[in-house]
Amino acid sequence: MKKLLSIIVCFMMGISVLSMSIKKASAQTVQVNSTETLSYNLNAGYYVLDLSGNQACRATLYYDSTYITSADSTSSYNDGVSPTFEAKQSGTYTLKLDTSGANIPVNVNLYQIEKGGDLSLDGTIVGTSGMNSNDLAYYKVNVKKAGVLSVTISGLTTQYSSNLILCNNKKKSLTGNFGFLDHGKKFQLGVKKGTYYLGIKSVNKSYTITTAFKNRSILGGTTKKKAKTLKKKKTYNTTLIAGRKSYWFKINNPKASKINISLKSSVFRSGSGYYSVYFYYKKQKHLSGFINSGDNTYKGYIYTTNNRKSKKADKGTYYIQVVATGKPTGTLSMKIS
Repeated sequence: MKKLLSIIVCFMMGISVLSMSIKKASAQTVQVNSTETLSYNLNAGYYVLDLSGNQACRATLYYDSTYITSADSTSSYNDGVSPTFEAKQSGTYTLKLDTSGANIPVNVNLYQIEKGGDLSLDGTIVGTSGMNSNDLAYYKVNVKKAGVLSVTISGLTTQYSSNLILCNNKKKSLTGNFGFLDHGKKFQLGVKKGTYYLGIKSVNKSYTITTAFKNRSILGGTTKKKAKTLKKKKTYNTTLIAGRKSYWFKINNPKASKINISLKSSVFRSGSGYYSVYFYYKKQKHLSGFINSGDNTYKGYIYTTNNRKSKKADKGTYYIQVVATGKPTGTLSMKIS
């Protein structure tokens, strides 16, 4: 009977920068006897007004007599996030403090943030995409060798309230449509040497971006003939590069024996992007499953039809192909035993 390749894979699927100076306009403690008025000379740009950690205090900012923004130090005003505002013109701005009590110390922190800019590979910044949820800020990062750029966005008030794309040095998207972000969720972008931009838009006027970079090789051939050989009892870690379509690996089985496979991945996707995993034996091809967004784990084994009972794979060469649909990116860890 003609041998057919059968593959059993059991898996669980999870739901799966940057340093830029913050220009302080003022950080001070003021003794407020019920009310107090402060003046600031501000350049045009974006600012955050932070009164966190105080006793009850309400602050209202004006330019001449025009209302700009307000902040509340104790309540959930503005969803508990310090308000961000745009100083559309340079000049003198007036901040009125109201504590409704006598001789209360108030910490007032007013600082400038940038819309986009240059980023380092490791660090934390406060950024803004502008005052409109459709505004887009580009954050530039230079990568000196292949690896994984981990990015976390915090300060988001609602789930999926912000979006991100990874772009090349000409600001052309490598990850297709915008991917959704959630507060505090870390996602991993596979990159090779080059200049990239993170394009971010958000319903939040400001947010905190934290990144970390780790060098990691790009394994897997671009064609079947260039497949990377995987040896048993060894773990292989590879970067899944944004924009690359296919990765080939092979397993040499010198005699009939069990082949246990473990695949672990972390994938950032936008739109309908995902990875498909295929296994090959001689001329047979079998779809094992999919690697979608978030963290994924595949555990299983390969065997041929007439060895189903012993769960052994025949002598020969087996191939694994990881194929991108859409424009996903991330990491992949593979172990054969």
